[in-house]
Amino acid sequence: MRQFRLIIFLFVGMVSIMFIVPGSYAGENTRPPFDKSAYKKTVWSQANPWFLPNRSRTHASGGPDFAWHQYPRDAVATWKKTAEVCKPYGLTGIQMEILINKQGIGYLPVWRQALEGFKQADNGFQASFMLTIHKLTKEELSKQLIKLFDDFSPLWKEHPNFYRLNGMPVNVLYTYGDLSPQDLGEVINAVEKKHGRMIWLLNSLNTNKKKLREYLPVVDGITQYANWGEEGQRIQTETFKEIMHNEFPEKIFELSTHNTYTVHFHYGGTEPNGTLKFRNSWSIVLDANPDSVVLTNFFDCYENSRMLPSYEMEDIFMRISQHHIEKWRGDEVSATDWPDLYVCSPISVIIGQKLRIEVIGFPVNTKDKKFKVGLELCDAKGEVIHSFPQRTMTLDDMATEAFEIGSEKLYAQRAVYPRIYFMWKNRRIQSELNPQINLVTSLRPHLLSWCRSLKNTIRMQGSRTWQLNGKTNGDTAFYSNDGMGYISSTATSQRNNSDDRQGGGGTLRILRNGREIDSFDFWDLNISRFIRTPDPAYALDWYNIELENPRGCRYMSPAIWMTSGRRKGKVEIPFLLDSGQILPLEVEKVRVPFFLYKFERDYGMLLFDSSGYEHHGYLGGEGYPGGSGTHLLRTGYRHEHTGSARPPKAGRSQPKFHYDSKNKGYLEFTGKEFAMIQGGTAFPYASTYEVIVQPEKSDKRQMIFGAAGVQVAVAIEADGTLSVYKSYIIEDPAGLKPKVRKTATFTSTKKISTDTWTHIAIVYDLKKLELYINGQLDGSCKVPPNKTYEKINSFVLGGNCGFPFNPKPSFKGKIKMLRIYGRNLKTNEFLRL
Repeated sequence: MRQFRLIIFLFVGMVSIMFIVPGSYAGENTRPPFDKSAYKKTVWSQANPWFLPNRSRTHASGGPDFAWHQYPRDAVATWKKTAEVCKPYGLTGIQMEILINKQGIGYLPVWRQALEGFKQADNGFQASFMLTIHKLTKEELSKQLIKLFDDFSPLWKEHPNFYRLNGMPVNVLYTYGDLSPQDLGEVINAVEKKHGRMIWLLNSLNTNKKKLREYLPVVDGITQYANWGEEGQRIQTETFKEIMHNEFPEKIFELSTHNTYTVHFHYGGTEPNGTLKFRNSWSIVLDANPDSVVLTNFFDCYENSRMLPSYEMEDIFMRISQHHIEKWRGDEVSATDWPDLYVCSPISVIIGQKLRIEVIGFPVNTKDKKFKVGLELCDAKGEVIHSFPQRTMTLDDMATEAFEIGSEKLYAQRAVYPRIYFMWKNRRIQSELNPQINLVTSLRPHLLSWCRSLKNTIRMQGSRTWQLNGKTNGDTAFYSNDGMGYISSTATSQRNNSDDRQGGGGTLRILRNGREIDSFDFWDLNISRFIRTPDPAYALDWYNIELENPRGCRYMSPAIWMTSGRRKGKVEIPFLLDSGQILPLEVEKVRVPFFLYKFERDYGMLLFDSSGYEHHGYLGGEGYPGGSGTHLLRTGYRHEHTGSARPPKAGRSQPKFHYDSKNKGYLEFTGKEFAMIQGGTAFPYASTYEVIVQPEKSDKRQMIFGAAGVQVAVAIEADGTLSVYKSYIIEDPAGLKPKVRKTATFTSTKKISTDTWTHIAIVYDLKKLELYINGQLDGSCKVPPNKTYEKINSFVLGGNCGFPFNPKPSFKGKIKMLRIYGRNLKTNEFLRL
């Protein structure tokens, strides 16, 4: 799948760009001349036909971030709505994927629905083929492409919303297998011999100078599906600009802007940082003077790389794009009659790291375009915790101010709420509290950001408090043993239906940990209602209520927290600051996540986490993207995933569940089985890994467990001793030398028995890695902390985990308990045999 190739590209593909092999012009241009002028200043995005924006955040595969409820249930009507949403921002259309392999051609029915929806929208929104080709010979591919245009005729010839440049369809070759330039040219000639002249654009994702010069003579230009870091994009864009403008000026030169990219089922991807990457990407692209631009990606929830207005980020990517598109095309730049301000803030931040909040403003029509803007961080009751000095924003163009503070200064807070204000005609105009930023201790359970605009905020009047089980904003409610919770609120919105920012009725939804658990039509937040509240066990849950009107404007209440009361008191945890300093701080126990797998009964393929964090795994199931791990949909805003597993591969099976003589459950492994846990599992900083095992005697090394990239691993050697591993990255402070990866390791002095159960604990405190056998220290080594493992931290029980989530089973024996804890536990806190 495309996402896996992008993952590999992110980590190794850039090598081919940074160390470009000089090439030469590979041959004469075989393409007939064409006039590309009508294609200039077009703007596209790519769409995966399996991700429809109307899929529920809660129960379907749309992901938790789409404003799915704004779209009709009917597919054609959904595509109509999509065209209506996107066209005003300046998009020409979408390049929609078509899968082509030996089995056939995929997603043509979705294509037909999309074209009909675009036609009904009646605003000229277009669609082009984006062809994904899997392992076909040139003969097979020629046959399938000819069949594609046969089957899709006459739509591609006559439909008003199928894009044609001077009567010729424009086809994006997202992939073209292992075809050589000559073979690809022969395929294109065969298709055009049957169906006439077409325009073919080559995806330049993994292309260097040599490859670009080899393939350009047989195609009509390049496009780009891509998402990598800023410096990588800058290097490649400079390379392509030189070649396209100087050597192939007659061909189409299309570049891609890159937005957020992070894969939640293994946390890979490019580090998201609000809108900074996207804004810089636009500058890089436009500086290269391309013919056209494509925005990666329309709505891909696996990659969290989407342009379509969403629940979390509203329309900020579209709004930024609109501003650049208007200036690029020479159109009148959109402006408002009062400050059009957005607040972009992380959904969660690990204590010790920089908390960065953006305020983004767009042009205004006012005479005085200078505004004093301030930002406050508040608690759930609206009390100011920290106030940043005011900044002056000049809104004659798009402007951005970044406000930063070390999150360790706010560590006592479970969450903080940004509130923006600006001075308007000597009056202070302030926003409602923006959605919360959770200050987390061990792992960022959600890597993305909130983005809320003043124009999309429902203004409230009167009381903004609400109650859950008798507690109110920012308080802690306790779980009731009957599972019933009652909520009440007297909050009402300002009612002036001529203003989008006011009320006017709509949807009232109840959120648990940021995910919708119930919704219904309602006029306001003035409610009294029973809800079912799941047992939080040892976790810390939070609840919000939210009102959204038909125009997509929202008001979200501050959180009320819920616990079972089982973890009271405080503990000290060492935190890594951005400066590299290690700072011990005392926080509530209940704020520290952990995952507990007791194997108390048979759950089939599922690995049940009884901690309350719902961070379940799979027995034996594997595959990309969600077989052995999770789907973004299931990751939610915290450490949880409960998706569907695929069957094991041939030769592998699930570890067998058994009861022992004391009616206690355990799993039995024979060296071919494993359990996989993804979605942010191995904690990157202070942490503890405990397992209770009874291995079989073996003359080979057996891996008991391991995390991706050897973040942590433990093995039983043939002589019965234990080897412990933890890798780390050494960086050159000056940034002049490449990063070096090293692995710290040591071996125990004690041998573990094959006849009895043994408790093994690996403890890391940001300075040293320690091994405990049955509660006794048996070895340690120094290991420096680093941020590398905040992502790519999948975990395998019963073997090791290859990068990024490749299970390598080897363990033979029994395992009856596993616990992964987000801090360095003391020996008196270990599990008991």
